[in-house]
Amino acid sequence: MADLFELVFNFIVFVISESGQSFFRNEKRSKKVRLFLALVIFPFPVILFLLLTPFIIELNMWIIYVVVFGIEVYFSYLTLKYTKGILMGFKD
Repeated sequence: MADLFELVFNFIVFVISESGQSFFRNEKRSKKVRLFLALVIFPFPVILFLLLTPFIIELNMWIIYVVVFGIEVYFSYLTLKYTKGILMGFKD
């Protein structure tokens, strides 16, 4: 079961990374559209987990705390990375 979870997690991270790089680095799309989508899509999981905090605390399992914290850190990093890249330009 752990191998299946790891496979799914790696697939999700790969899809987000690859699609994010190709979409948000595309200079042909409007800067405002790319910025709006980066500020809507990436913070969504962080906000969702913040709203679900009481439920997560009720479960009282340390592995869930670690996974949720990791997801929040990852999507916060993506939000900052792409927002900075869109506003100031990406460095290749």
